[in-house]
Amino acid sequence: TMPEDTTRRSFLAAAGTGAAAALAGCSSNEPAEGTPADETDTAEPDTQQESTETPSPTPSDEIEAFPEDHIKVDAEASTLGLAIENVEPSEFGAAIEAAGYSYDTVESTQAPFDPLMPRADRQWDRYGANRGPTEEEAAVREEAYYFAEETNWDVVQELPLVHTLTQEIWQDRVDVRMAGTMEDQTFDDLELEGDQTLQLASPGPVQTLDPVNAKGSGAGYNQYNAALMNFDDGDLPPVADLASDYTISDEGQTYTFELKEGVQFHDGQELTAQDFVYSFERLAGAEKSRNADDIVGDTFTIQHERTEGLDGVAAFEPGTLGVEAVDDYTLEINLESAFTGTLSQLAGGAFAPIPEGSVAYPTDFEQHGLDGLLYEGEYGYNEFFSTAGDGPFFAGVGPFEVDAWSKGDQIRLSAFDGYYGEGPQIEAITYTVIGNASTRFQRFKNGNLDMLGVSSSGAIPTSEFNPDNRTIESDEGTYAVGTYDLGNGTTVNYGEAEALDTDYIVFNCARLPKVARQAMA
Repeated sequence: TMPEDTTRRSFLAAAGTGAAAALAGCSSNEPAEGTPADETDTAEPDTQQESTETPSPTPSDEIEAFPEDHIKVDAEASTLGLAIENVEPSEFGAAIEAAGYSYDTVESTQAPFDPLMPRADRQWDRYGANRGPTEEEAAVREEAYYFAEETNWDVVQELPLVHTLTQEIWQDRVDVRMAGTMEDQTFDDLELEGDQTLQLASPGPVQTLDPVNAKGSGAGYNQYNAALMNFDDGDLPPVADLASDYTISDEGQTYTFELKEGVQFHDGQELTAQDFVYSFERLAGAEKSRNADDIVGDTFTIQHERTEGLDGVAAFEPGTLGVEAVDDYTLEINLESAFTGTLSQLAGGAFAPIPEGSVAYPTDFEQHGLDGLLYEGEYGYNEFFSTAGDGPFFAGVGPFEVDAWSKGDQIRLSAFDGYYGEGPQIEAITYTVIGNASTRFQRFKNGNLDMLGVSSSGAIPTSEFNPDNRTIESDEGTYAVGTYDLGNGTTVNYGEAEALDTDYIVFNCARLPKVARQAMA
């Protein structure tokens, strides 16, 4: 789905159709390799005022994906490295603003950027000052985004990768709907013929069970835990999961969630709003949190206070997060400013709850000027999140519970009888760590794995994939389902889904030879 706004839609259309030709030429007056070009000023509208007047859409034939008269700076070609996971029309502009996507991410000497930095900064200031849900503020955001993007064009050339194809293959004994491009598919309704243990592969070891310490979903994460929202079978938009309903205030800054009653953690405790308050506090301020930017970062920010830590750096102050348990089943979240991607953000694995007070928080309380712990902790950290004793005491709320876990080998999950939803239909899931893609594929061909797909970093290695072996039997929208001939006398189920990708590859024409740019285009 392309962004709804005409200006942004025109830019993407122009980029998609003109990228190859633009990169091949890159400039009609291309300097000799390694020779900086003269800086060229680009006209800019009056952007100082906080106007809410809706800009006139720019026709696509007037927007050049890669303008010929651009500024070439002393920078190596690089990848900006931002992968926007939740690309809905309403979220695209906000996600582009995230740290990591900006003209100043390209390594360079500072001087060439000086004339351009104030111009782009003014546009991002306008963007940040108009984050509300009204049409007028949205129009200002669209205009500011466009002109900030135009500044990028003046510095470097960008090749947008706006199309991705994800694949999935599964054995005939597996009855499952193909996963969407969000990858977070829960197997609560999956069915199996024969042995009732689903055999899957993990491309890397599961390093931790702690939601705030994990990067990415990790093998099986959405099977043994859940969040307020989720992506049903990996599809957009996000839908309520642990929440039964929610409301959003008129200004878009307060979200109130009604929780499902009777939801049980794997240790038998009932889920309440206090569990979310505790879990979100840990996400923002726990010493082991690697995902604090997900909740108190630059883009999505829940209200909080900051204090000067012992190292002189301002840090989140525990106990100040704008999350309140109104009652046992009502949770209120107050944002610093409106953010259109809030529901998708809250579907992330880092926002999964654990029972209140499971582990101590904050363990680094002296760093924050506190007299002691806010939560004493029922278990030691390693006791709760590791394989100490007979296994981890970890308690999630997903359809499967952690039965056994060996970091470098496998994780085994068993069906949880007290699951709040329907299912699960099978007895267990085993994720085995297999780092090599060709090895995973061979294990699948031999019948030792039941599924390969987006959760395993790709179904079929590129070097072994033969598109002629596909037979597409159903093609609806961006999804296609059929069969794939493995070449060994076996045909398995096959599915593919197209998605919008927002990675960019960045080139500096003065430093990167034309032949390399042509090859990439």
